[in-house]
Amino acid sequence: MAEISTDQLQDEREKWNDLWQFRKKYYNPEDDQHYWNELLEETNKLSEKWNSEYVDGMLVLCVDEIDKRYHETHGKQFERGQITLTAFNGTRRRAGLKPVEVVKNANQN
Repeated sequence: MAEISTDQLQDEREKWNDLWQFRKKYYNPEDDQHYWNELLEETNKLSEKWNSEYVDGMLVLCVDEIDKRYHETHGKQFERGQITLTAFNGTRRRAGLKPVEVVKNANQN
């Protein structure tokens, strides 16, 4: 069996560190549009940084888990804005998953 090279190991370590920092930062979902905008913007930044289906898939799993936890905690699904969802749906498509339905906020026209 071929072992991982030093360069590959460093790359994997950096990916997992980014994913872990993301998960820790957003672990407890807030009932706040700013929280969700920030979460989805960072999701898109990490997706662009790594340009990897694997990272995209992990990000989608993290966001889906956070959304599930929000629903369990607050008894509802958070209504995220179309701009942030468009960015997140790009990540979902790159990961081979269906886009999330866009739900407009009451503040949006």
